[in-house]
Amino acid sequence: MEKGLKVLDQVLGVRPAGYHSPAWDNSAVTVPLLLEYGFEYESSLIGGDYEPYWCVVGDEWSTTEEYRWGRPIDLVEALVAWHLDNLPVFEHAVTKSASILQGNAPTSAVEEVWRGEFDYLCERVGRRLLAVTMHPQVIRRGHRIVMLERFIRHGSSLPSVSFTTLGDFVREWRQGKQPALPPGAGEARSKAWGLPAPQAQRQSQPGIRTAKQHSTWGGNAEVPRP
Repeated sequence: MEKGLKVLDQVLGVRPAGYHSPAWDNSAVTVPLLLEYGFEYESSLIGGDYEPYWCVVGDEWSTTEEYRWGRPIDLVEALVAWHLDNLPVFEHAVTKSASILQGNAPTSAVEEVWRGEFDYLCERVGRRLLAVTMHPQVIRRGHRIVMLERFIRHGSSLPSVSFTTLGDFVREWRQGKQPALPPGAGEARSKAWGLPAPQAQRQSQPGIRTAKQHSTWGGNAEVPRP
């Protein structure tokens, strides 16, 4: 973490406000580390569809007892989804387990899914967040760029849609809120509630853009500028 932040500062002069883990594969220490280093949000979890939420540490679960919620912390989850990621549907690759990622889906099928999620958000949900993950080496293909242009034009045609960065969206979402469990969370709590609340130790510099290669879109929601 420290080496990565140092390189970003030295080469690009940026301090990331958000984090997107490779293949969305967080470890048990990812969220505490992000909090320690002053990140404002992370975008690797799939705990919902469109509504950001507060990250939680110290959850407890078993096969015989009810789920025990950990403590919410001052780190926002800007959620993602596999069906809104361009790599699994477009790329043909061999994974570490020797299985084949078929990819090579037609752009028409991917566009149908992305637009369907977008239209549902606009028509039935309202002001929320739709995160579409695009890898530069994947989306850059000519026919995929044309599809992406159509998708952007479709969203841009609606007056309720705006474009922004994930960082700015999260800062606006935070206004008037404090870390809390999601509505409907059960009453059982983990041992983490008996410990001191985790605190950010190193704050990221305010106003500096995130270094994420990640696009976000929503009906009445936001899309980051390139």
